[in-house]
Amino acid sequence: MDLKRYTELRSQVESLQRKAERSKGALQVTLDQLKNEFGVTSVEEAKKLLDQKKIAKEQLETKLETLIISFEEKWSDKLKV
Repeated sequence: MDLKRYTELRSQVESLQRKAERSKGALQVTLDQLKNEFGVTSVEEAKKLLDQKKIAKEQLETKLETLIISFEEKWSDKLKV
């Protein structure tokens, strides 16, 4: 391997190392934010919490739809629906 090729490879390795360090930093910032805002300490916990929130949202949407239908049935003559 000649000096030019070695220098190119070294430059690429250093660039990749910097990118890896930035990625680690960004991951840590995200994990800290998840912990502070939602009380979870890992991506796995965050996914579980997200799944729970989605289920709760769906349940609330179903309940809201039921209440809207009930309201419309009760007041349809007044609402002229």
